[in-house]
Amino acid sequence: MNDYEKMLEKMRALSDEVLKEIVMVSFDDYTDIALEAAKAVLDERGIAESVAEQRSAVSDISETDLMTLKDCLKAVDYPMVEDKLIHFFKESERHADDYRRVFSELLLMTPTQEEPVMLFLAQIKEDVSMGYPFDVFGTEVGQEGYFGLEMFKWSDWLGLKIYEGSKGLIMNLGLDEFVALCLKKMTSFGFTEAEIEEKINELGSFEDELFEEVEE
Repeated sequence: MNDYEKMLEKMRALSDEVLKEIVMVSFDDYTDIALEAAKAVLDERGIAESVAEQRSAVSDISETDLMTLKDCLKAVDYPMVEDKLIHFFKESERHADDYRRVFSELLLMTPTQEEPVMLFLAQIKEDVSMGYPFDVFGTEVGQEGYFGLEMFKWSDWLGLKIYEGSKGLIMNLGLDEFVALCLKKMTSFGFTEAEIEEKINELGSFEDELFEEVEE
């Protein structure tokens, strides 16, 4: 049995989700033989085509392709996103595995449509010396202003349509940086939806207590 056949046997023991993560998210960490074996097993299981569709090349993406946040995630190479998180946004390397797991989970998640909210990229600072100048918010069609999305469910995030006026800015910024920024916002309260829900409940209880104290 040669090296490829041995690797093929190892890959056959893995679940579809793990194989998809290897091919779509963690591919920089694997040898060419391992990647080929993972793709071959996905092909055996009849799901290689769907994976290939999700690994569309960044260079082929245009503004018209950016319909939802899920489209953006499907279009980036994750190692480029991780590089932005760790070396550009200065996220702790101890969270690298957390971000990788979240990204993989999001790729497999079914988006829900949160009408009429849209995802809006805004420049909040003119002077870059004052800090990172961009942020992402929600905005409602036909309404002025925008609001935070940190308490949105991840499936709702994924289904958010990209605000038309933000698409050019996203392309200029770079899709990897935009996705990294969204991941930072999506995980503001934790790296699992259970953690986020718990934190939101804690904040709600704290606000209720403050309200009761003010009334007294």
